[in-house]
Amino acid sequence: MFRPVEAPRQDPLPPLEAELGNLDHAPEGSAETLLARAFVQEIHTAALLTTGCASAINFSSLTGNIQPLFEAGNLISGFQAEIDQWPKRILSEQLSPAAVNEAAHFFEAVRRAAGSLRDYQLEGDKIGHDRAASLHNANLVTDWRAAAQAGHDLIELLSRDAEPILPDEYLQSGQVLMKILDEIIAGKPHCCTTAGTIVLPQLAERRRAPRQSLLQDARVYVGAKHFDAFARDISSGGLGLTRMPPFEPGMIIDVELACGRTFRGRIAWSRGEDAGLTFDQPLSPTDPLIFG
Repeated sequence: MFRPVEAPRQDPLPPLEAELGNLDHAPEGSAETLLARAFVQEIHTAALLTTGCASAINFSSLTGNIQPLFEAGNLISGFQAEIDQWPKRILSEQLSPAAVNEAAHFFEAVRRAAGSLRDYQLEGDKIGHDRAASLHNANLVTDWRAAAQAGHDLIELLSRDAEPILPDEYLQSGQVLMKILDEIIAGKPHCCTTAGTIVLPQLAERRRAPRQSLLQDARVYVGAKHFDAFARDISSGGLGLTRMPPFEPGMIIDVELACGRTFRGRIAWSRGEDAGLTFDQPLSPTDPLIFG
């Protein structure tokens, strides 16, 4: 907990800002610097989702295949592109006022693009998704490329304004994202396979992302048989399990968590009662189990 180092203001600060106080001349690694880095990672998450959704829109526009539009809807579902809950004064001091303003613009562009996708899906439910795609294609392309452009402009700005406080892997991620966004703005479906499946790039800052603790009872299904186990942790790529019998790597199992979520995957490794499960489909970066 930090105390303010300036006299109290007449107008009360938002709760988080008031708690952290004035953050002028924050030392490297301080809470305020870490907060700014977390905000940059939020921006990178929004940009990452934009690369996937905009690639799907480009793919559908080029090929007429609407399946990627459903993937895009699932990918962006649940992500709250929002800046209001972040302490803007702190971020302006750590990054720059221009970066904070540009972030607000980017998040608004993502919300607008996500809204266009929802409008397509709702109308598709009424008149058929193929027909709705032809009616909404222009808006989808315009809005998602606008989001891609806003994301590119913001990350380029951050690479200058925030360079002193960002670790190398954050800057590397920014460079990767800008290159992909450039291709998307040009109309290329960079993050789609030839079949239209969305494949997100692996960002340097996320390669060492810690697993999130789960600590939930789990039921493991192997064919017609099942048994009880315990899920210790989760990442976007898999589960860490214990109370498990020995398994051969590669075996396919289903795991139902106490919270009701069910996952299918393959045993990556097995040692004693511990095992690692690799998901068949990686979780979205915004899945509540790892992001919330």
